[in-house]
Amino acid sequence: MMADAIPVLRAAVASDPTNASAWLALATGLASLTPDTGGEAAWILSAIADAFAVSTPRDAFEAARFHGFWAQQRQAWGEAGRAYTQALSVRTRVRGAQDSHLSARAWLSESGAIPSQAFCSFVRSGELDMALDVLDAGLALNLSDRLELPTVVGTPVRPRPAPRTAENFLLLAFDQHGGAALRVSPARQLDAVELPQASRSALAERLLPYVTAYGMWLRDRSPLRRREWVTELTGILDWVGAAVLELAVPLVDDDCSALMLVTDGHLSLLPLAAGPVDGTPLLDRFAVSSSPNLRMLAAARTHAPPRPVRTLTVAASDTADTPGLPHLPYATLESHAVARLCGNAVCAAGPDATAARVIREMATYNLVHVASHARFDPNQAMASYIQLSDDKLDLTRILALDLSGVSLFVASACETAMADVGIPEEMHSLAGGLLHAGVSGVAATLWAVGDRASMVLSLKFHELLLDAPADGAAQALRCAQLWLRDSTYSDLVSWATTLAPRLPDTNLASSLTGLFPSGGSARPFAQPVDWASFTYFGA
Repeated sequence: MMADAIPVLRAAVASDPTNASAWLALATGLASLTPDTGGEAAWILSAIADAFAVSTPRDAFEAARFHGFWAQQRQAWGEAGRAYTQALSVRTRVRGAQDSHLSARAWLSESGAIPSQAFCSFVRSGELDMALDVLDAGLALNLSDRLELPTVVGTPVRPRPAPRTAENFLLLAFDQHGGAALRVSPARQLDAVELPQASRSALAERLLPYVTAYGMWLRDRSPLRRREWVTELTGILDWVGAAVLELAVPLVDDDCSALMLVTDGHLSLLPLAAGPVDGTPLLDRFAVSSSPNLRMLAAARTHAPPRPVRTLTVAASDTADTPGLPHLPYATLESHAVARLCGNAVCAAGPDATAARVIREMATYNLVHVASHARFDPNQAMASYIQLSDDKLDLTRILALDLSGVSLFVASACETAMADVGIPEEMHSLAGGLLHAGVSGVAATLWAVGDRASMVLSLKFHELLLDAPADGAAQALRCAQLWLRDSTYSDLVSWATTLAPRLPDTNLASSLTGLFPSGGSARPFAQPVDWASFTYFGA
């Protein structure tokens, strides 16, 4: 029995007080006994995390992590939050001491949940400032680890709303006991609510059928597989609406027009803007944006000041340019049409869309629109790429660029916002890489998007942004998505006819007006799979 082992463990500590493993064994033994020994166990665990953080960081990390888990089991929420915060503080040292074969993905499987566990614990204890600080610091650390970048340790960030908007921030995170939502108002007031049904395991359990159906549709793009995918997407959005959004959204101000989401977990795989609140998608009420963490958002909002818009559009879509990949019949039309619509633009299409040219020229434009193939690789995040005519623009290349002059990057390609279903702790994606490279705002996709729907949505988005630039890209994307969702064939024909004169190219105008049957009351893009894939990230 453990009680009989305690004297032996005490003797081991006495014989070698510098042995962190012996101290940890004693603390865990005391923790398993009566409440009378709990105070001593908690003191020892905290002392191990402090005293051995430099000499044996792995032991310090394990002590703090076990302390957090044990405190949560006892519902000592404030104690758990502080223990997990200790674990987070020593985590960077542990990562540096790992064997080189331990991948970023494996490391995040082990440690990535700690920020969320600390956040949820602090929300339950009512320590909202601590909750905000630890989640943001932890998510920034997760993203740095996942993208294999140096960790930037900064002071806690207090979010500032975007200019000219009544913007609220909503932070969402989950642990084994449920979830928590924290709202930050424009006046920086903090409010929070627990999400008891939204545990990490419950969310993962409900996400699995959706991910499976999506994967089956990718392999067999038949109408049956699409219907199965649509059904699963609708089902999980309904569950997220009931278990998360309907509890969290009432925290938001009544006059709020813009909602910035910072989430951990599997929610980064879902179009939360399409999630229902009282039967109505979130997008009907707010311009919804996302950010991997508040530090990145703060950086995006302090990038280069506005300047006259210069646009670079890119299309690599023909089978000759992208051997082994299917032809994208509308990508070149999309790229040329966006260039003509925006003006002061250069279009690199087909064989001209080489990696050397695009990499060389991207940094000199402040609006970049790419219509091409892309792929997210969950096993090797750095190998995720956007396809150009002669090569891949992968995440490694993207992170080496300085794109701080790019105000908006539209990644009109498949899976450019997709995150790793196996590592639910961070929004690490091509979109996240572009933000890390300095782009202020990214419009990107959560799944393999339809070529025609993407082209129509992209053109409407740029049209709205040109007509009302002060409203911002997030609001323009919101309005474009609502319009696409609600438009009938007759509406689309009318729009194409009206837009055609704004394209100073008769061939483009003719191609655009010939896209749709002449009239009809059917809504061809009413399903969320058609309109909800695009998500806006950043400033």
